[in-house]
Amino acid sequence: DNFLVKAGRYYIYVLANDGVNPMQQFVSAGRITVERDLNNAAPSVAFVNLTTADVNADETADIEFTVSDADVDPVTLQYFFSEEKESFRVSPFWDFATDKPVTEVVTLTDANAKSHTISWDTYDVPDGSYYVMVRYTDYKHTAGMLWSTNKVVVSHGEVTGGNEPS
Repeated sequence: DNFLVKAGRYYIYVLANDGVNPMQQFVSAGRITVERDLNNAAPSVAFVNLTTADVNADETADIEFTVSDADVDPVTLQYFFSEEKESFRVSPFWDFATDKPVTEVVTLTDANAKSHTISWDTYDVPDGSYYVMVRYTDYKHTAGMLWSTNKVVVSHGEVTGGNEPS
């Protein structure tokens, strides 16, 4: 899927293009085998505060989760938002310090669910109501996706004071 190759046997194909000569294709002589540990449990993620009510935000929204994995594998989380639930048109939470989408790794110390909170920087997010989707994986299973039941309501308020430009 998006994070890992499914179990099976594969040839390796390479396309080489140096921009000058014609493109060349290379194929491995043998195949590689990808195997999965069938006894490894997939991680799970659950919203806490977005299951019972909307969360209001001006410049940040604190979103609470529980994260668990019976095998205590680290769980990687990526966050997205959309005005429509189950939409393919999502925008990532953005980390302005790194200028990259927000990705976090939650390290678990035991098989119990661990509380986790992300503070979503909504400073540049337009006013509106947004569902949140978290994508999660332990890189041993196909990535899971979970949509919030309720929304984050972003409202930056009206700009006041000053005079109209002349």
